[in-house]
Amino acid sequence: MRRSIWTRGSVQFGLLLLLSAAVFGLRLGDGGLWATEGHRALPAFAMHESGDWLVPRLFEQPYLRKPPGIQWLMQAGIELFGDSPFAARAPVAVCATLMVLVAWRFGRLWFGPRGGLASGLAMLLMPWVWPAARAAEIETLNNLGTQLAAMALLHVAVMRGGWRAVLLGGLGIFVCGVAKGPASLAVLGGVVAGSYIAGGLRWWSAVIGLGVAFALGVVATAVAFGLTWSAASGLDPVTQSPGEFLFELETLGGILLLPIAAFVASLPASLALLFPWGPDARAELTTEKGRPHLRLRLARALAWSWILALVLSMAAGLSNVRYAMPGVVLLPPLVGYVAWAWPRVLMEKRRLIARAMVFGHPAVLGACLLAGAVVWIGIYEPSRRATSGEQAGRAMGTALAGAISEAARDEIVLAADEAVEARPETLDYARRVAAREGVMLRFVWTPDGVSPVDAEFDGVVVRSDPDLDEDPASLINAADLVEVWSGEVHKFRYRVLIRRDLIAPDN
Repeated sequence: MRRSIWTRGSVQFGLLLLLSAAVFGLRLGDGGLWATEGHRALPAFAMHESGDWLVPRLFEQPYLRKPPGIQWLMQAGIELFGDSPFAARAPVAVCATLMVLVAWRFGRLWFGPRGGLASGLAMLLMPWVWPAARAAEIETLNNLGTQLAAMALLHVAVMRGGWRAVLLGGLGIFVCGVAKGPASLAVLGGVVAGSYIAGGLRWWSAVIGLGVAFALGVVATAVAFGLTWSAASGLDPVTQSPGEFLFELETLGGILLLPIAAFVASLPASLALLFPWGPDARAELTTEKGRPHLRLRLARALAWSWILALVLSMAAGLSNVRYAMPGVVLLPPLVGYVAWAWPRVLMEKRRLIARAMVFGHPAVLGACLLAGAVVWIGIYEPSRRATSGEQAGRAMGTALAGAISEAARDEIVLAADEAVEARPETLDYARRVAAREGVMLRFVWTPDGVSPVDAEFDGVVVRSDPDLDEDPASLINAADLVEVWSGEVHKFRYRVLIRRDLIAPDN
């Protein structure tokens, strides 16, 4: 009776939803924006305020280093919760939850109720995905799109899935395209090659289905990019070439070690890669005609796809293991395969290996990982978020509000370059605090000293730390500047200088 309850789809769905809400949602709004969250969230806030959904802007500078997909996603959170860290992070946490449910759905479809639950839990309890799932960052949206595309393409190629899988594959390609551009091409290429090697793609219907899915996704992505770039025409946006992340001679060691780093980072789910291979696997699941069983072919397609995705990443010169993260979406269904095979076909010695890998029972490993999530949320993550520029920004805003004369409080325009590159949230918190005290601060990002607007600057925010000593004269042409505030922002030191004639007499 108990077993039948836990194999019900509604019970599994509810359990995974509840656990996802805890792992991805608890204390989600604690702490200010930090690391590169400001580079994702602040353009979304500006997009919401201006109503321009096509061209993200960071302190008035058109900002297209990454596609605008994450800003579009964040609009839902902003509509519900306002422009806050929680509003920026909540849609990302929803994407992480959807990843768990997608892993569960395909695992259940391919490997039954037991495999489905194992797949969902493997996706949920993979420590590597937690930081990105609880931050206002791009990775989780890109991973969700990659997962939708990869699962659908595998279903078409190996399981002869129909038009719904083709449409889902096209949707996934579009999502990862508008989230992070070509970052998931290695995974999608690995899926196609891995499906072929494992015995898929033997039917014209599968080949045509994959072609249609790619065509739909690429066309939809091209339309979105075309609209954005057309709207940005003549604005000279800040961009970033994908080539900056590719091969460099000094990164050769990281490139060669990428498979090992990715395997370790993906633990414990990556341990499932050990099970689809070898004579024992063939002996366990071979048809009467001597061919691998369909489920074994699917498991091998998943494993080959992960391996070939890394090979393609290495060929492209990627050395940072973070860029291999989209490939993790291929591993939870492999865990589902092992969970399905364990009580049915695994040989005794392979059962012993599987049992050792989960510390005697899957529930034990699951409990350990949940405890790890509690430690992450309660101890480690707060220490990371403590590096936010919120506290320094509030101090900056208070100092500026107290220093500016009554006659100049309507609008103070400040130029900034490296201060935005390092921690843009600092300036946004300063703007909000000063506004509450009656001083309207307007920060304008001037990368390389070039302003995106026709503005006369009243002051400047510069970095002055061991890594960089920025010259105020490189940003504005003003000889008589007075420093009104300086402070530490994580490992950076900021200075704010204002024209002397704008300073209140008592300062």
